Amino acid sequence: MINRFITDAIFRHRNPSFAVLPYNLNWMLSNRVIRILRDADLAPITVVDVGCRGGLPDELFPIRKMVHHIGFDADAQECDRMNSEPHDLHSRNIFPVFVGSHDSESDFNLFKSRADSSALQPDKRFAALFGGR
Repeated sequence: MINRFITDAIFRHRNPSFAVLPYNLNWMLSNRVIRILRDADLAPITVVDVGCRGGLPDELFPIRKMVHHIGFDADAQECDRMNSEPHDLHSRNIFPVFVGSHDSESDFNLFKSRADSSALQPDKRFAALFGGR
């Protein structure tokens, strides 16, 4: 079912990003996969999160104790808050750094929902589907 959905979404649109696929399909982990990961003693699994405002993505909650969360966010206050709050991750390092495609000054667009802020303007279709910016 999921494979057919992905195939349909990709081939019906000029660009796969226009398909607005479900968020992070790769992390829809079954209980069996979670047990295999835990039993494999893979800790830590390093997750690099650019735009990490709010913490580790919810879909990683089942394996959070195995995760070394390395995050980057342009908001220094949010980084300080995240670094100082208790967590039950394997480890966490959050850095107040804007990650962009080039090493120069850039405009940064602040939106009502701070987690959506970016150097890029939102796609109009995406903004219409998810409540505008």
